Amino acid sequence: MDDGVYDKSVIPTDVHHFSNTNIGQLCLTIWTLGSHLALIGFILCCKRLRKNPKNILIVNISLTNLMVGLFIVPFLVHLQINAYLPCPLRIALKLFNDYLHVFVFLLTVLSLVIERSIFVIKEGSFTTPIRWGLTIILFLAPWIIGVIIILPLFYVGMGEADPERECVYVGDKNYFIAAQVMSYIFPGFLIVPVALSTGVYHVRKNELKPLEKVLILLKREAVMVISLVTVFSLVMEVPSFVVGMLNATLSCTAPFCIGLKGVEIALWVRIVKISIFPFLWLSYSDIRSCLPCVCFTKLDYIIDHNRELRAIEAPSDDTQPLKYSDTALSVWGATRRGDARGRDEEYVI
Repeated sequence: MDDGVYDKSVIPTDVHHFSNTNIGQLCLTIWTLGSHLALIGFILCCKRLRKNPKNILIVNISLTNLMVGLFIVPFLVHLQINAYLPCPLRIALKLFNDYLHVFVFLLTVLSLVIERSIFVIKEGSFTTPIRWGLTIILFLAPWIIGVIIILPLFYVGMGEADPERECVYVGDKNYFIAAQVMSYIFPGFLIVPVALSTGVYHVRKNELKPLEKVLILLKREAVMVISLVTVFSLVMEVPSFVVGMLNATLSCTAPFCIGLKGVEIALWVRIVKISIFPFLWLSYSDIRSCLPCVCFTKLDYIIDHNRELRAIEAPSDDTQPLKYSDTALSVWGATRRGDARGRDEEYVI
């Protein structure tokens, strides 16, 4: 073939090209990186939000989603295009994509569900040291448990390297299956009962005290959000779990199997999941209220949840805003009414 002549027939059929699929994945990834970094910065910079333990746990969930945007997606797209990645990166990519990310992510969701469940079920509030001590434990536990459980299963399953083939290991696939089950089924079995029991408790509990109307709204909001986050998190990780189980139980358990077509489909679902996640947190009134955006009207209340319900300090014939702080909660437009005949006061929210 002469120099400068481009003969398509000599090009291997397995060469990967940069496609619209890759462009779409990278564009969504850029959005997820920007939105999650903005959310983290917004929560940490707003004093009212960062004083709320649940918002710190939301930051923790956002950090696990950043793992996808910063590491998993770029290297998976690179692998789809070039069909080559250095062996250490392939091993790390398989570890994070198949096992560690989903395990840590679901445990961070479980931490938030536990914190919100305590808020819904417990009467009163913890002291500040206990509250923040519990928050620190819930923040760090997913990462520590992930390292303790997933890493040993993965590296024991890898076994010994095959000297005749690059980046191929001869190990026990049962460890990969165990890691796959532990990464999805184990946290799923913990999240669902906690979320369900919280919802059932809130529905069955008869709260009729007038002063607790605002508190009931907060608890109702907490139940709604943990239900939404639980269902969304578990459903959107099903494709990754199914693909991982197929890879582990069929014939291919080595790191090079990460380039299978099913991984691309599961990756799309995961990218869509983390792209939508920042919008889920707008279900919380305190986050919506702190947004400097004209598309959100001034809410009737701002939620931050650390202190107990305050008593109303005013004569019965006065009308003033009802104050509640479950960390400095202010309710605007909620008035207290009474009459001279001694009727029960009515609190209108």
